[in-house]
Formats: sequence, C-alpha cells, structure tokens
Amino acid sequence: THKADLETLSGVENLKQALLLRFLTPVGEMAVLGHPTYGSRLSELIGELNTATNRNRAKIYVLQALAQEPRVEQVLRVDVVTAPNNPNQINIDVDLRVIQTGTTINLAFPFFLDGA
Repeated sequence: THKADLETLSGVENLKQALLLRFLTPVGEMAVLGHPTYGSRLSELIGELNTATNRNRAKIYVLQALAQEPRVEQVLRVDVVTAPNNPNQINIDVDLRVIQTGTTINLAFPFFLDGA
C-alpha cells in the first residue's frame, strides 16, 4: 500500500511550491474562483517547436508569472535551455530574492513542449 505523506510547507519551500503551481497553471484557469490573472502562459508553448524564439517566450512567461507573486522581491536570473537528452524538454532555472528576508533561492524545473 502506498502511503501519501502530505505535509504543510512553510517559508522557502512553500514559496517554491507556490511558484511551481503558478507556472504550471494556465492563466485564466482560476478565474471562476476569483483569480483571473493567476497562473502563467507557459501552456501556450505546448505543441510548439523548441526554437530560440519559443525559449525566449518561455522566459517572458516566467517573468510575467513571477511579477504576480508578492513574495518575490527581485528576479536575479531566468535561464531557459534545451534539455541535453530531450529536444522536447526545456529546463527553466530561476534565481530570485525573497521579500523581507532577502534570502536568495533557486527554482529549477523541466517544461515539456510536447505536453508530456
């Protein structure tokens, strides 16, 4: 039997989880719940080719989503590169500073252009 371990995340881990959920939620999907701008436009890239233009679009969409998160003080870096072993995967790597604490955190996650 598989036991699910659900635990409440706080601080930096909570912010990382919240950002990942924001990136993976299409903008407008939460409108019915009163959050019409929540999410990112990354889902618009599913089915697109892995080109420099589309990697730049991914970077813009990540920056737009980060601008919506009040706990982000400053975005230090966003890199979007092709995964070395999968041409349909881009790796998104973000460094940012957290408001109030001044803590710098890194968030790295894969995004699959083929929707995998």
